[in-house]
Amino acid sequence: MQFASNCVEREFCMMFVSSHKLTLDSSVMPNSKPVLYSYWRSSCSWRVRIALNLKKVDYEYKTINLLSKEDLNSPDFLAVNPAGKVPALVVDGVPLTESMAIMEYIDETYPGGCPILPKDPIHRAQSRAIALQIVAGIQPIQNLRVLKYLNEQTPGSGAKVL
Repeated sequence: MQFASNCVEREFCMMFVSSHKLTLDSSVMPNSKPVLYSYWRSSCSWRVRIALNLKKVDYEYKTINLLSKEDLNSPDFLAVNPAGKVPALVVDGVPLTESMAIMEYIDETYPGGCPILPKDPIHRAQSRAIALQIVAGIQPIQNLRVLKYLNEQTPGSGAKVL
Protein backbone atom coordinates (compact mmCIF):
# COMPACT_ATOMS: atom_id res chain seq x y z
CA MET A 1 0.00 0.00 0.00
CA GLN A 2 2.84 2.42 0.70
CA PHE A 3 3.87 2.14 -2.96
CA ALA A 4 0.44 3.38 -4.06
CA SER A 5 0.22 6.17 -1.47
CA ASN A 6 3.49 7.64 -2.77
CA CYS A 7 2.33 7.66 -6.39
CA VAL A 8 1.17 10.79 -8.14
CA GLU A 9 -1.49 8.79 -9.98
CA ARG A 10 -2.91 6.73 -7.12
CA GLU A 11 -5.69 5.06 -9.13
CA PHE A 12 -3.34 4.02 -11.93
CA CYS A 13 -0.84 2.66 -9.44
CA MET A 14 -3.48 0.67 -7.58
CA MET A 15 -4.71 -0.78 -10.88
CA PHE A 16 -1.12 -1.58 -11.89
CA VAL A 17 -0.34 -3.22 -8.55
CA SER A 18 -3.45 -5.40 -8.58
CA SER A 19 -3.23 -6.31 -12.28
CA HIS A 20 0.44 -7.30 -11.99
CA LYS A 21 0.08 -9.20 -8.69
CA LEU A 22 2.92 -7.18 -7.18
CA THR A 23 4.40 -8.29 -3.91
CA LEU A 24 6.82 -6.49 -1.66
CA ASP A 25 8.86 -9.55 -0.62
CA SER A 26 11.80 -9.56 -3.02
CA SER A 27 13.92 -11.86 -0.87
CA VAL A 28 12.24 -14.98 -2.24
CA MET A 29 13.90 -16.81 -5.12
CA PRO A 30 11.58 -17.48 -8.06
CA ASN A 31 9.84 -20.86 -7.96
CA SER A 32 9.56 -21.38 -11.69
CA LYS A 33 11.61 -20.87 -14.83
CA PRO A 34 11.25 -17.24 -16.00
CA VAL A 35 9.70 -16.65 -19.41
CA LEU A 36 11.28 -13.97 -21.60
CA TYR A 37 9.13 -12.37 -24.30
CA SER A 38 11.64 -11.01 -26.76
CA TYR A 39 12.53 -10.20 -30.35
CA TRP A 40 15.95 -11.11 -31.72
CA ARG A 41 16.57 -7.65 -33.16
CA SER A 42 15.46 -5.60 -30.16
CA SER A 43 18.44 -4.02 -28.40
CA CYS A 44 16.35 -3.75 -25.23
CA SER A 45 15.83 -7.51 -25.41
CA TRP A 46 19.54 -8.06 -26.08
CA ARG A 47 20.35 -6.40 -22.77
CA VAL A 48 18.02 -8.72 -20.88
CA ARG A 49 19.25 -11.85 -22.67
CA ILE A 50 22.84 -10.86 -21.88
CA ALA A 51 21.95 -10.31 -18.21
CA LEU A 52 20.15 -13.66 -17.98
CA ASN A 53 23.14 -15.42 -19.51
CA LEU A 54 25.70 -13.59 -17.35
CA LYS A 55 23.76 -14.68 -14.27
CA LYS A 56 23.40 -18.23 -15.68
CA VAL A 57 19.60 -18.14 -15.44
CA ASP A 58 17.72 -20.97 -17.15
CA TYR A 59 14.77 -19.30 -18.89
CA GLU A 60 12.12 -19.99 -21.50
CA TYR A 61 12.21 -17.82 -24.64
CA LYS A 62 9.04 -16.68 -26.41
CA THR A 63 9.45 -14.80 -29.67
CA ILE A 64 7.33 -11.72 -30.26
CA ASN A 65 7.86 -10.51 -33.81
CA LEU A 66 7.84 -6.71 -33.64
CA LEU A 67 7.01 -6.56 -37.33
CA SER A 68 3.85 -8.66 -36.83
CA LYS A 69 0.71 -6.87 -35.68
CA GLU A 70 -0.72 -10.30 -34.92
CA ASP A 71 2.06 -10.96 -32.38
CA LEU A 72 1.99 -7.47 -30.88
CA ASN A 73 -1.80 -7.41 -30.53
CA SER A 74 -2.25 -10.98 -29.34
CA PRO A 75 -4.37 -11.11 -26.17
CA ASP A 76 -1.81 -13.44 -24.56
CA PHE A 77 1.05 -10.98 -25.09
CA LEU A 78 -1.01 -7.92 -24.14
CA ALA A 79 -1.88 -9.69 -20.88
CA VAL A 80 1.87 -9.83 -20.18
CA ASN A 81 2.61 -6.26 -21.29
CA PRO A 82 -0.38 -4.04 -22.14
CA ALA A 83 2.05 -1.59 -23.78
CA GLY A 84 2.83 -4.29 -26.37
CA LYS A 85 6.61 -3.87 -26.02
CA VAL A 86 9.50 -6.23 -25.53
CA PRO A 87 11.24 -7.31 -23.46
CA ALA A 88 8.93 -8.66 -20.80
CA LEU A 89 10.00 -11.22 -18.24
CA VAL A 90 7.37 -13.27 -16.42
CA VAL A 91 8.55 -14.63 -13.08
CA ASP A 92 6.17 -16.83 -11.10
CA GLY A 93 3.27 -15.39 -13.08
CA VAL A 94 4.27 -11.77 -12.45
CA PRO A 95 5.23 -9.73 -15.54
CA LEU A 96 8.23 -7.40 -15.37
CA THR A 97 8.77 -4.84 -18.11
CA GLU A 98 11.41 -2.32 -19.19
CA SER A 99 14.88 -3.70 -19.76
CA MET A 100 16.65 -1.71 -17.05
CA ALA A 101 14.16 -2.76 -14.35
CA ILE A 102 14.32 -6.38 -15.53
CA MET A 103 18.13 -6.38 -15.47
CA GLU A 104 18.24 -4.97 -11.95
CA TYR A 105 15.72 -7.59 -10.82
CA ILE A 106 17.87 -10.34 -12.38
CA ASP A 107 21.01 -8.98 -10.70
CA GLU A 108 19.33 -8.71 -7.29
CA THR A 109 17.51 -12.05 -7.44
CA TYR A 110 19.87 -14.55 -9.06
CA PRO A 111 23.16 -15.06 -7.19
CA GLY A 112 24.86 -17.18 -9.88
CA GLY A 113 27.24 -15.97 -12.56
CA CYS A 114 28.83 -12.57 -12.40
CA PRO A 115 27.29 -9.37 -11.02
CA ILE A 116 25.73 -7.00 -13.51
CA LEU A 117 26.13 -3.83 -11.45
CA PRO A 118 29.16 -2.93 -9.30
CA LYS A 119 28.81 -3.30 -5.52
CA ASP A 120 30.17 0.19 -4.79
CA PRO A 121 27.22 2.66 -4.69
CA ILE A 122 29.10 5.40 -6.60
CA HIS A 123 30.17 3.02 -9.37
CA ARG A 124 26.66 1.53 -9.47
CA ALA A 125 25.14 5.01 -9.88
CA GLN A 126 27.65 5.84 -12.63
CA SER A 127 26.84 2.57 -14.41
CA ARG A 128 23.12 3.32 -14.22
CA ALA A 129 23.72 6.82 -15.60
CA ILE A 130 25.60 5.44 -18.61
CA ALA A 131 22.93 2.79 -19.20
CA LEU A 132 20.11 5.33 -18.97
CA GLN A 133 21.93 7.61 -21.40
CA ILE A 134 22.01 4.74 -23.88
CA VAL A 135 18.37 3.84 -23.25
CA ALA A 136 17.11 7.41 -23.57
CA GLY A 137 19.55 8.89 -26.04
CA ILE A 138 20.96 6.27 -28.39
CA GLN A 139 18.50 3.39 -28.44
CA PRO A 140 15.47 5.37 -29.71
CA ILE A 141 17.42 6.30 -32.84
CA GLN A 142 17.79 2.67 -33.84
CA ASN A 143 14.25 1.76 -32.86
CA LEU A 144 12.32 -0.19 -35.51
CA ARG A 145 9.51 2.38 -35.55
CA VAL A 146 12.00 5.11 -36.40
CA LEU A 147 13.64 2.96 -39.06
CA LYS A 148 10.26 2.15 -40.60
CA TYR A 149 9.33 5.84 -40.63
CA LEU A 150 12.61 6.72 -42.32
CA ASN A 151 12.00 4.08 -44.98
CA GLU A 152 8.55 5.53 -45.66
CA GLN A 153 9.82 9.12 -45.78
CA THR A 154 12.73 8.43 -48.14
CA PRO A 155 11.23 6.10 -50.76
CA GLY A 156 13.28 7.43 -53.69
CA SER A 157 16.63 7.50 -51.93
CA GLY A 158 17.58 3.98 -52.91
CA ALA A 159 18.72 3.35 -49.34
CA LYS A 160 16.93 0.67 -47.40
CA VAL A 161 17.11 1.16 -43.66
CA LEU A 162 15.32 -2.08 -42.77
